[in-house]
Amino acid sequence: MLEEYLISGVSKKEDRRQVVKDLIVRIKQKKSGKVQSTTGDLFLPDIEIIYYFNQRQILQIDYAFSDSVSLEAREFWENLIEMLTNE
Repeated sequence: MLEEYLISGVSKKEDRRQVVKDLIVRIKQKKSGKVQSTTGDLFLPDIEIIYYFNQRQILQIDYAFSDSVSLEAREFWENLIEMLTNE
């Protein structure tokens, strides 16, 4: 299923697998950024993931979901975030 995301400000319409690949590449390059869904209301996206590195270069991830995000999508992104932060 294709979904539309803003990845560090660039809009891409692609499946989650490709979004995850792009995210992992950016993290391996130690680049901070964010992933946002383009769905949501005028002010808040349905999904927002902000990733950055602290002073010790340890990956930190903050995220938020709107009430309209499905349980399946929440579980997918939460599992990915847990995997990335435990590496």
